[in-house]
Amino acid sequence: MSERPAKIITKIEPQKGRKDRVSIFLNEEFGFGIHQNLLVDLDLYRGKALTDSRIEEIRQAEERYAAKERAFRWLSNRSHSRKEIAQKLKRAKFSEDTIERTLNELNRLKFLDDAGFARLYAHDRLLKRPIGKKLLKLELQRKGIDSETAETVVEEAYSETSEVEMAGMLLEKKAPAYNRFDPKKARQKAVNFLMQRGFDWEVISEVLEGKK
Repeated sequence: MSERPAKIITKIEPQKGRKDRVSIFLNEEFGFGIHQNLLVDLDLYRGKALTDSRIEEIRQAEERYAAKERAFRWLSNRSHSRKEIAQKLKRAKFSEDTIERTLNELNRLKFLDDAGFARLYAHDRLLKRPIGKKLLKLELQRKGIDSETAETVVEEAYSETSEVEMAGMLLEKKAPAYNRFDPKKARQKAVNFLMQRGFDWEVISEVLEGKK
């Protein structure tokens, strides 16, 4: 099936309220909008003829540009894992092809670094709201970090403070809240608290033994 006759770009004008975007008019009618930076990259100018297939290529290039810009904004706010960026782009309704191309481009430009992201996440987690090794590893894996990298990062994060020391410090802060309970109930509350924070029974037991 042959393509329809090419359409001519008859006007290019800035969009109202979007100074970074322009509207492309084909045969005097609105055709599509794109980021102004793409005009030169895609060799678009008044009088140029565009086939249907070329128009589709331009729309795909615009989608990829928009996805990359969106990803850059997210990454400028904080570090993200590859999986997090993929999920956000999917929620933003970008196509699977665009998402994959965007992720690969971000990797090429070294904007995505799962190991670096994992180290920052682990450091902030232990600093702001400490948890045990098992839960920390699980959280990293949920964010798309592979098991081996997560394991390495968790061990690095706990290289200066042991789980027993971390759990003990957390329990010290909670101790005043347990003073009004009888010893048995206070102990059970302490156990529940540390288990919820992802500490193993061996760690919890050692902490509680040390508190006797």
